[in-house]
Amino acid sequence: MSGHALSNRWLTPRQRITNMTIPDGDCLIWQGAVIGGSDNKSYANFRVAGKRWLVHRWLWTETHGAIPEGLTIDHICARTRCLNIDHLQVVTRG
Repeated sequence: MSGHALSNRWLTPRQRITNMTIPDGDCLIWQGAVIGGSDNKSYANFRVAGKRWLVHRWLWTETHGAIPEGLTIDHICARTRCLNIDHLQVVTRG
């Protein structure tokens, strides 16, 4: 196991996010596990209490509450691995 995996085991989800992101301009880019295709289409993911989350959705939910039905979270910076909460917004699916 990597050093990150061992140290992250005991951190809160927010601490894990901080530990696994690096700044790039105004963005905070996730350096951990991703799902999806190429770099600009892959999404940060992790487990919290046994449930797999897309990290941007977990972060939004913890900060603003549940994502309303029929809506999704969009990255206004167009970088799907960015976890800067100021770069996330609720939008209609489409």
